[in-house]
Amino acid sequence: MAYYRKKQLQELIDWKPDFPMALVSISEADKNNGSPKKGDKIAFNPKDPTDIWLVAKQFFDDNYEFVSETLLPTPCSRTLYVVEMLRWGDREKHSYVIGVFDSMEQAKQCGEIEKSWRDGKYGYAVKSIALNDWNDRDGWKYENHKQTSLLSFTYFLNMTGPSNLNWYRARGLLRDGVPIDPYSGGRIDIRGDTESPYGDEYSVSPMITEDWYALGRWLNVLETEYQWPYEQLIKTFEEQTGITIRWAK
Repeated sequence: MAYYRKKQLQELIDWKPDFPMALVSISEADKNNGSPKKGDKIAFNPKDPTDIWLVAKQFFDDNYEFVSETLLPTPCSRTLYVVEMLRWGDREKHSYVIGVFDSMEQAKQCGEIEKSWRDGKYGYAVKSIALNDWNDRDGWKYENHKQTSLLSFTYFLNMTGPSNLNWYRARGLLRDGVPIDPYSGGRIDIRGDTESPYGDEYSVSPMITEDWYALGRWLNVLETEYQWPYEQLIKTFEEQTGITIRWAK
């Protein structure tokens, strides 16, 4: 056996009851110990915004110590990258700065994680700004300023039902008064350059809940340059994942 120490700091946030746990990996041991529960943490892989897992309170207490609320750029850095979140990708609507980094890669990772956390309601922009380098002539003020382009459309699965046993009973899906298999249905919320300022949506018929969560995870990281039709979303999901959705009859 050999022992290793991690090279990087780990970003963690407190678990809260409203956190979308369909996106989070939890070990069977932690589930058996009652997680998720108060005191647990949620960890993120900075190189993969879809890789999110739960850190149980006891494991956290035994193995982690506080370092800082933020990671500051090193004093030698001359170019900083500012991540700004934009509601529906529009600066004229609500916006806020989420962090400042000394590498474009870290800045984009931060933007992806925050966009996922905000359920796709916010896009992000990254500005590169030279540290301590400012010219007050209008033609030179933003000489070192760049902004990444935003993809136009994001998708989020929103569950609305079935909400009672009558739906299962009408389809013969109960056994001893209990659903044989859980089903979920609702809508796909679409955010981006839609005709409506409030976005668009597609209705989604009930399917086996396991397939619903798989579709949700896939949609949560999908970005397209134009609004995909409903049929294209479902077809591409099944082709890329190898999952054939089991719809309710």
